Amino acid sequence: MMPQIVSAEALGGYRLGVGFSDGFVAEWDHADFLNAAGQIAAPLHDTAYFAHVAVSDNALVWPNGYDVCPVTLRRVLTGAGVAAA
Repeated sequence: MMPQIVSAEALGGYRLGVGFSDGFVAEWDHADFLNAAGQIAAPLHDTAYFAHVAVSDNALVWPNGYDVCPVTLRRVLTGAGVAAA
């Protein structure tokens, strides 16, 4: 079973500190993902809005409904890359 996201903290700019249930903790700069995410990510370009990150149902989420898949996030953070669809 894939470890669960248990914490997320805005660190300034587009950086997040993310913690998983297996103790893995990493810092992630989300800027590249925002640039490729399309219209739903538009509000997140405001760093004050970006700081409203939360964890819900094992995903990073924002008030506008934008979310980040936990499997994709873990692969990016561990250097495994993003799996092809």
